[in-house]
Amino acid sequence: IIKALGPRLGIDPDAVLATRVPMDATATLMARYAEAGEDRDYAVLDGVAVVPVQGTLLKKESSLSSWSGASSYEQIQRQVARAVDDASVRAILLDVDSPGGETSGCFELADYIYSIRGVKPVYAAANDIALSAAYAIASSASRVFVTRTGAVGSIGVYALHVDQSAFDKDLGAKYTFIFAGEKKVDGNPHEPLSESAKGDIQAEVDREYGIFVETVARNRKASAKTIAGTQAGLFWADNAIPLLADQVGTLDDAMAAITGQLDSRKRASVVTSAATAAIPIE
Repeated sequence: IIKALGPRLGIDPDAVLATRVPMDATATLMARYAEAGEDRDYAVLDGVAVVPVQGTLLKKESSLSSWSGASSYEQIQRQVARAVDDASVRAILLDVDSPGGETSGCFELADYIYSIRGVKPVYAAANDIALSAAYAIASSASRVFVTRTGAVGSIGVYALHVDQSAFDKDLGAKYTFIFAGEKKVDGNPHEPLSESAKGDIQAEVDREYGIFVETVARNRKASAKTIAGTQAGLFWADNAIPLLADQVGTLDDAMAAITGQLDSRKRASVVTSAATAAIPIE
């Protein structure tokens, strides 16, 4: 956008795009991993791969959606899978800041992340929000952090129908559908939603809601009844603990915790190896 409109507005696009905020000793983790480098599409800090889960979440990736700040489930799963196979990566940290997105592809990604928790530690940080589909993904991590002004939850599903028939009438436009198959044009925006169509849509919303609830219940080791009892509400900071989050903290805190876990494992391994070596062979 800057490249296209800058010259017309008297703005030098190259000067704007070349601007960088100086980095000093107080630089945050976000600034430190701003550029992944090498051939990776994720950053690695102290052996931890930081994978962003940000913006509106869609199943498929495209240049337009990425320029708009959206992320795709395909992209996130590819990054996580590469981090799993990356020998230099000891753990994975999901940097989540998203209001959610579409259901298609969401639960498959959540299942995948859950399945690799035993291969490499996976933490998630709501930095600052992990809501709806974003929470389905975050909850798949072994440990979930949320900032003190952040929120998690919104465990629910909705579909939206727009009835623009009154607008069409005011516009002087009349739409006539010629179709075969009784339900072919159910839910179209040019007619009021029929009870039959509403019932079908509600049934699918309920079905996908059931998948969502069961997924989070498994991830958080809670009952489906307890998760459904959140009524798709948002839980801020401390209020999310212990059901939907484990600790209030920043992305840096999550990084410190996961590297601390890795260091503890390493020390325990060294002690075990030393003890084993001290056992005499008779």
